[in-house]
Amino acid sequence: MEALARLGKELRRLREKRNLSQDEAAERAGLHPNALSRIESGKQNVTMLTVASLALAYGVTIQALFVPKVKALDPEFRRRSSGR
Repeated sequence: MEALARLGKELRRLREKRNLSQDEAAERAGLHPNALSRIESGKQNVTMLTVASLALAYGVTIQALFVPKVKALDPEFRRRSSGR
């Protein structure tokens, strides 16, 4: 499977696991819903900034988007990275 398709499949899995619509997930990541749809379907290239935004929106590491078995970030790291 192509890298973009694998990434899209994992992003869709994470979004659905969190019971988020594409609109909600896109808003969290600062993307247009159509862009997220194209990313999930493997039809759009992504920048590292977009990958980082999606990882943060889903509470996982960037690595977890490419290696699905990597666990979500620990809550302390998420708290510190969000500035709270």
